[in-house]
Amino acid sequence: MKLVAFLLAILFVGDSLTAANPGFAVNGERAVTYHVADSILFLEEAGHYDRIVLELGIHAVRGSDRLYALNPDLFRRRYSQLLDVAQDHAQEVVAVNIPWLDWSDSHAERARLFNAIIREEAEARGVYVVDAWRIMEQCGLACIGEDGFHPNQEGYDRIRRALPRAHTVYLPMVLR
Repeated sequence: MKLVAFLLAILFVGDSLTAANPGFAVNGERAVTYHVADSILFLEEAGHYDRIVLELGIHAVRGSDRLYALNPDLFRRRYSQLLDVAQDHAQEVVAVNIPWLDWSDSHAERARLFNAIIREEAEARGVYVVDAWRIMEQCGLACIGEDGFHPNQEGYDRIRRALPRAHTVYLPMVLR
């Protein structure tokens, strides 16, 4: 019997944080969707993956996804639906919450509220949550990019390293 390595099929679904994180390109496919509802629609048509990583919510905090910014209950319903659809299309789902990005007081309050929703809904489904808020807050301004809205390389690396390890799986194979 020999152990054979297989790369896992990983799909990263999220907004510009996902699109800009170079570590995600190495480990799997990316689907850039800025809004939770778009992610639901995308995943409903997606194939099956070993792992789906969800990194959404910033646009709800910033207000470009206005429906959610003004209605946390709607954000909860849609994020719950997103988790359910993701679990239908993957063996494992990982949620990355909204990172600290030196937000204004009003944005920070909304981000904390949405992060609580993400955690509650994910935990209710047994989904692991990467606490990007804590990771970025601990690093501080040293991990925020020049645009003030995205992590820099160090910030991205810290978030990526917090993902549970599952980049390769080894399966026993009987070779004849």
